[in-house]
Amino acid sequence: MAKKQDRRRQDRRRHHQTVQDTKRRAHRRAVHEAVEKVQSAFGQFAGESADESVAPETFARHARELLDDDLFAELLALPELAADRGAAMAEEAGPQRAAALAAALAAHADGHPSLSWLAAGLAEGSGDLEQAERLAAGALDALGDQAGADAVALVARMRLGAGRLGDALGLLDGWCSRLPEDEELQAVRAAAFAHARRGDGDGPAAAAGSLARFADRSFLYELRSAVERFVAADPELARWHEETAATFLADVRESAGLGPFDELGGHDALGRAVLEAGPSAASGGGAAAVAALRAEWAWLSGPDRMDGEDLPDDETVLGRFCRAAGTPPELAEAGRAWLRHVRYGLWQVWGLEGPGAGSDATAQERRRPGVWVTDLVTRRQLYVAIPPEQLEGLPRWSVLAGAMVPVAGVWRSGAAMLVLDPALADRAVAAALDTADHLAQVLARELGIRLSRPRRPDRRRPDRRRIAPHGVLADLEPPMEEA
Repeated sequence: MAKKQDRRRQDRRRHHQTVQDTKRRAHRRAVHEAVEKVQSAFGQFAGESADESVAPETFARHARELLDDDLFAELLALPELAADRGAAMAEEAGPQRAAALAAALAAHADGHPSLSWLAAGLAEGSGDLEQAERLAAGALDALGDQAGADAVALVARMRLGAGRLGDALGLLDGWCSRLPEDEELQAVRAAAFAHARRGDGDGPAAAAGSLARFADRSFLYELRSAVERFVAADPELARWHEETAATFLADVRESAGLGPFDELGGHDALGRAVLEAGPSAASGGGAAAVAALRAEWAWLSGPDRMDGEDLPDDETVLGRFCRAAGTPPELAEAGRAWLRHVRYGLWQVWGLEGPGAGSDATAQERRRPGVWVTDLVTRRQLYVAIPPEQLEGLPRWSVLAGAMVPVAGVWRSGAAMLVLDPALADRAVAAALDTADHLAQVLARELGIRLSRPRRPDRRRPDRRRIAPHGVLADLEPPMEEA
């Protein structure tokens, strides 16, 4: 009986596998055919750009007709890609015809931002940067957040190309505040600041306001002081905050470790590096930095939290502060942005080439308005305004442990950052990835998902495992998926 049941199960599995294979082949064939169709149609369309016998009006009409194909429409919906296609056509068509094609497309672009991107590329390729920027900017109002961010990046690059640094930063500042998570907007703003440092275009004078706002941490300090006053004015919150901070610091001092990372390196190496002679970005040494980190971490929790549970945002210390009647609107908005976007990580700082404090190279790097950092666990990249005192004497490959948060559209470091040397940071990353892998396996079992094998090495003998140089590889690997 058991053998018959086994055979039936095997037959069902074979049948299921055959059906799935057939479906996958059919899907791949359909995708391949659709891509070939779009490539063929676009090839013919691109050929018309250089064909003098095709009137600009006919060219524009064909573009509108092609947008009826969903795949083609999706292809041109990406501003950078559509503009690049337009610029490539302009190179084939020549400046005079490219300008005529751009004008015809613009006249037919009503309700179709994709045609505006294509027209902008043609205009840029013809040498008319002013017209290119006007066409691209004209489509911004009809877009949602993500498509708008892509378009803003395109328009800002065009303004930079035309030497209009102040106009580019004026556009970028507002959208970086609106969408602080968008890495492309951050990258373009970083490029604009680099232009300002070199004195390109309308020069540092046009960028002075944006640069000053980027470097100014006074609003962050104002938010921190306001939250501290709010906590002190509420006896329940003040008592809870004091008790949890005291308990946390006592536990850290007793164990000389940091919770789940106690095993790192054996003999409490991480705890000693943090609490004793190890460098710290906060005055007063590692213990003071841990206390400052704990104070800001407490904003995300509150007295009503049960062990193992996260509070709703409105019930956290910061959420209560934002809801309070006496909180100024601009501080409440900053607090809500903190709750939505704050990121804790192991952040490697890029662009520090000098050997440490006192070198000319390091002093020059410290004068930069911002630095790029990569979280070694998720490989998420941010362009961050870090105060000079937190970069003081920071050698290359250093890793900052702590919070990064957008305040008024500028990513900033928290009150204090713990500095880890490269080897210690690699071990911390390995521990975090092992923990994440273990949690994924537990969740998979709870959801009935079969895993063939653990993705990462056996965690039972971490002392025998070779730790990967995560800091060296972080800039070469793709970001970890959000899930």
